[in-house]
Amino acid sequence: MANLSPSECRPFITNVFSDEVASSDILPALYHYSEGNGAHKRRRVGDPTSDIPHFLRTELSVGDLDNILKHLWFAGLRRPPTQLHHQIAMGRQIALVDRLDLHLVWADNGTLYIKALPRFILDPSFWKDHLECAPSCECQLPGRKSTAMATCMKEPRQAALGLLYSYTCLVSSETDYFVAIEKHLLPLGTDGSIVTWKRWKALARELHKNVRWHDVHARFHRGELRLSRLNAINRITNISIFRPYLRSWHTYSTYFRDNLTWVATATIFAAFVLTAMQVGLATERLGNNAGFQKASYGFTVFSLIGPICFMLLMALVALFNLFVDLPGLLSDGDKALTDT
Repeated sequence: MANLSPSECRPFITNVFSDEVASSDILPALYHYSEGNGAHKRRRVGDPTSDIPHFLRTELSVGDLDNILKHLWFAGLRRPPTQLHHQIAMGRQIALVDRLDLHLVWADNGTLYIKALPRFILDPSFWKDHLECAPSCECQLPGRKSTAMATCMKEPRQAALGLLYSYTCLVSSETDYFVAIEKHLLPLGTDGSIVTWKRWKALARELHKNVRWHDVHARFHRGELRLSRLNAINRITNISIFRPYLRSWHTYSTYFRDNLTWVATATIFAAFVLTAMQVGLATERLGNNAGFQKASYGFTVFSLIGPICFMLLMALVALFNLFVDLPGLLSDGDKALTDT
């Protein structure tokens, strides 16, 4: 990226859609957000047009990634995202998500989560009207970097720039463009029209020319992030083995089935080793070897205690998640259809 345009200006003026519409017409029908913390966290549904700043802070939030930015070196390289067609060539399956904190996160099973590009991010006027801070905002004052003010849009703007920048890297060639259209990654106009390749090229080149690197959210200084390593980072930094970055299971039956598969596999492996040790102890050379006897004794004890400890750990994890989910299960749902 070049260092040409100031952060308070629109990052681009290219309008990839010919129609001019009101800001409210390019927002989603409803949006989901959470209230409270920990066990008291609740999911809510709101109208984005009733509070656009709150909607943008929800839609453009990188979630828990903000707390582990300095550890992301373990989860992904500092480089631009790989082009879409190459992602497909590597065998990755694209899964559409709306959560920005899952954008460009890949799992060991080959799933690559990508946030579909929102319609409002491609509207230059929307940036000027809703993604700029007022001159009186603390982040605009010399020597002040605070983004604590309720009206400050610095972080949502940086996240929006990061998302758009990642898309210019993902969709760099016409081959990538065809994949993006097929996977419904690019938004449609209000009249159902698609983003043409010609206009996308103009937008990508303009953004690459105008946007400063430090105007982009730090999460997007890195490309794809590996989910298993994000889970490890989250468990370590939160000092909790029970809290991964993203749960790979959504029902308790799936949780127990997947983990019991590992227990069964480990048990079979231990049985082979114990059988080999038993044969070794029956021989004269190994039977009289003190070191081999100690190793056999240690592995035998481990084979007995290990599965029991793992089963207890599984039960603790299940109980912990049940405890976290219990308030929501017992809630009377009086506020289920309200915004507050």
